[in-house]
Amino acid sequence: MNQKRKKNLSVKKKRRIARRIIEFLIIGVGFGLTEDLLAVFLVTGEQITWRIFLIVLIVAIPFAIISEILVDSSEFKFLKKIFPKKVLKELNSINNE
Repeated sequence: MNQKRKKNLSVKKKRRIARRIIEFLIIGVGFGLTEDLLAVFLVTGEQITWRIFLIVLIVAIPFAIISEILVDSSEFKFLKKIFPKKVLKELNSINNE
């Protein structure tokens, strides 16, 4: 019985990780990319080429990673060493609203 339970937890954990990655790609990179491309077009008036697209993509990925870390701060234990407990509690309370 314990084997089945462990297997189910393993499957659930893998699904959660897969969902997280998809969520990260769609929301973090997708919206960041769209927002940055729109800003480039509106500010500079340049046509969006593949070169501009790739540059914006390279810039959007690190910011998506940083935002993902901040949003899910309770799951990243290294943040407990960087930020005081009070800050982490406030971040968690904001995320749970």
